[in-house]
Amino acid sequence: MPIYYVCRKCGEVIYRFTKVGQDSFGVPTPYELRERVSSTCPKCGKYISDPSLDDIVILKRGYAYRILNSKQ
Repeated sequence: MPIYYVCRKCGEVIYRFTKVGQDSFGVPTPYELRERVSSTCPKCGKYISDPSLDDIVILKRGYAYRILNSKQ
């Protein structure tokens, strides 16, 4: 099941982890993501902070795809 890191402000997908073996490190933590990608959202510039429990959403397969595509 894919894991998406999404900007809280603009909804931009900052990083997608789609499958095991995508890279040698596995699913990045928010800290590792800031080190790899950037410390800010590439679209709006908001600082990428650690998620709270309210920021974590678990969706049925296929449902996340519809939500992400509807924002475009």
